Amino acid sequence: MKYPPGSFSKNFAWHGTGLRKLHRSIRAGFGGKLEPVSRARWRAGSRIDDAALELIPLNFFLFNEGNALLIDELAFQAISRAHTIRFDRLALFALHLSQVGTPPGRAVGRPAMWANEFVREKLWKSGLWQTSALADASLDAFIVDRMDARPDVRVKCRNNYRHIFELCSYWPTSMPQINSGAEQWIASALYLAWDRSILNGGALTRGALLEHRARIKNRMGIPKESEV
Repeated sequence: MKYPPGSFSKNFAWHGTGLRKLHRSIRAGFGGKLEPVSRARWRAGSRIDDAALELIPLNFFLFNEGNALLIDELAFQAISRAHTIRFDRLALFALHLSQVGTPPGRAVGRPAMWANEFVREKLWKSGLWQTSALADASLDAFIVDRMDARPDVRVKCRNNYRHIFELCSYWPTSMPQINSGAEQWIASALYLAWDRSILNGGALTRGALLEHRARIKNRMGIPKESEV
């Protein structure tokens, strides 16, 4: 299946500080409170002085339900904890679960679904993240197969997507596999995945949670015998 392009623009002006700007904007948009807000209210309080750039946190990182933004683990971490690289790597995980709010009766948008499939099908192999998957040739081939966009747009999306890995200190690397460091943030990633499943109306049993935990640990490159 081919998807429309989704771009996590470098114009967001990350300035080499990881995803600190995302952390700051989430906290400001929620007014420092662990309470749901409307998309309009979040935008008004986000301190991002560009209407187009406000859509990056809204559409690619936060959890949308209709016109509301709900509190999940990513929002909790931004509001309740200081910025660290652990937050950045949790945000990268959240990016692959992105869900855009839509009016009642319409399908939920998944603007980064092609990236979600890239992680599951290409980046993660044999229990580890493969460095070669993030090289131009590999990423370009995957994006051509999964994205319905002009060549220049596909290149922009590739560069912007990989830039997030750079901001999380995963790229570039000379090693054949990428050390995800997931043992430091996997617990938050599990809470985030559970939050979003429950907020989507899911009801997870203990067995399903354990299965979900094992699946995420594998995709994050954590050996099966490692415990959190």
